[in-house]
Amino acid sequence: RDNLRAAIDFGGLTEASHRWLLSEFAPIMNRIAVGPPVSRIAEMLALIEAGVLDAGFGPGAECRSAGSDEPMRVASVQWPECSVAVDALIKARISMHSPADDASPLLRSLLDAGYVRLFQNGSFHPGGIEVSRDFNWVSARGTAVDNAWSLGIPTEGVKWYTFVVPRSGVNSTALVDAGRAVSKMLSMVTGETTLRLAQVTETSSVPSPEYASAFASLYGALS
Repeated sequence: RDNLRAAIDFGGLTEASHRWLLSEFAPIMNRIAVGPPVSRIAEMLALIEAGVLDAGFGPGAECRSAGSDEPMRVASVQWPECSVAVDALIKARISMHSPADDASPLLRSLLDAGYVRLFQNGSFHPGGIEVSRDFNWVSARGTAVDNAWSLGIPTEGVKWYTFVVPRSGVNSTALVDAGRAVSKMLSMVTGETTLRLAQVTETSSVPSPEYASAFASLYGALS
């Protein structure tokens, strides 16, 4: 996904392309490339074969309530005769994060005070707050807030596919992004423009920028 991120992040796409990416391409990619492991799929198939789970309602199935005294029913829009009564409805789909709809008092206060603003690609708001390439907040006036940063899901919009778990042994974008923010923080704490590793001996090897980013939490500063 990193090749795609290089093209998408920080407003790299036109507004029309960004809309197409999220509405058309991303769902197909998710279906093909991400999701539960094979073992979970096997368990689901076993439940279907045992008659415990029914997934045969087709696309766009609806959960309808006939009234206060009537049970809810899951009904197929493809086959009207396919319907079953249910006791409970569980919303299992995670919607994209949008600060505009977030009930967090902290985020609401930051938006209201103008410390942060929603990320916009033209007239399109794909989600998240706007941050600079060093992950500093961008204020309502369009200027970077030098001593505040955001990473991960709150930036899903200006960044793409932030809802991932960092993995060791690879140049994980989540760790690299965190390393870049930590590097900036440490430069402010130490007062140095170019950071040096703390207590490095003459024979100590200096990690590459990728390793420095990935293991920022283990070092006092970055090279």
